[in-house]
Amino acid sequence: QQFDDAVRKGVRPDGSRLYPAMPFPAYTKLTRDDVLAIRAYLSTVGPVHQPVKANTLPFPFNIRLAMRAWDALYFTEGEFRPDDLQSPAWNRGAYLVQGPGHCTACHTPKSFLGGDKTGNHLRGFNLQGWFAPDITGDLGQGLGQWSEADITSYLKTGHNRITAATGPMAEEVVNSTSHYDDDDLHAIATYLMSLPG
Repeated sequence: QQFDDAVRKGVRPDGSRLYPAMPFPAYTKLTRDDVLAIRAYLSTVGPVHQPVKANTLPFPFNIRLAMRAWDALYFTEGEFRPDDLQSPAWNRGAYLVQGPGHCTACHTPKSFLGGDKTGNHLRGFNLQGWFAPDITGDLGQGLGQWSEADITSYLKTGHNRITAATGPMAEEVVNSTSHYDDDDLHAIATYLMSLPG
């Protein structure tokens, strides 16, 4: 339960709030079964002895109690709910993009407090010296001119006929989306292509 609370609610065992470097605003959408599967996997990974670094956030961000206010502004707790008006593939893609893929972490613009500007969902953002582009179906700035094969190839291999992944997205492909099965890649493409620009 403590693991689930940390992953899906951003709450530590002592009741204090986690910072959103732990992407609980997205992971809240995961099913409990998926969270427990993550825990089962992590229990097979050998421990690494590494000293814990002190919190170096500047005032007032170093006051963990302030996370209650941040959560009130930017965190909506709740598991993903399928849209009955959409296909199973669309719903699976929405679940992966909004939840475990936590694509909003890089691709959605942030406020000065680091919360998502939800009115610009997945419209692109400059983050840590890199630009995470618009991944909506926008014809000019987004994926509107990409085919499903373009999207699935990019997520599987890091390149397609249009571009190649670099920086943090290359890392995302290597460590994450290249391991997705074809049905999940198709589902992600289905969902992203449906998003209005």
